[in-house]
Amino acid sequence: MDPIILVLFVAFVLLQVADTVTTIKALKIKGNREVNPVMRWLFERFGVARSLIVMKVVVTGYIFSALDIIPIWALGGLVAFYAWVVVNNRKHI
Repeated sequence: MDPIILVLFVAFVLLQVADTVTTIKALKIKGNREVNPVMRWLFERFGVARSLIVMKVVVTGYIFSALDIIPIWALGGLVAFYAWVVVNNRKHI
């Protein structure tokens, strides 16, 4: 496996954890809400922590299973996107 792919995947996993933690913290503050309508729907039906954990495990597993075919630029794009999400969550905490 290309070492760059491995580094990007580890960064992706760490950002998934950071997104989960910062989302939970941000949503505890009055006035904050989830902007992703799919996740908002899941939160309302199954709870925030449970929905986040299940979705993060599923998505991370899917990405892991596709590491051999995912282009570096796509994985890098996911890392950049989730870095932005975590920074944005931190602004709301």
